Amino acid sequence: MVLLDTFDSDLEAAFLIENLKKAGIQFTEKKAEEGLQVFINEADMGKINDLISKLD
Repeated sequence: MVLLDTFDSDLEAAFLIENLKKAGIQFTEKKAEEGLQVFINEADMGKINDLISKLD
């Protein structure tokens, strides 16, 4: 698992999670002191790059 990002804002996390679900990318959420951490499988990094290019 690769840490994709740590969010201190629920709104930002919800935006990413919604788009991960739409793209069919599996993820794991973990609450940490720093905020909500979102992890994905390393094999899905290519899918993330594609998703990001579509969001720009």
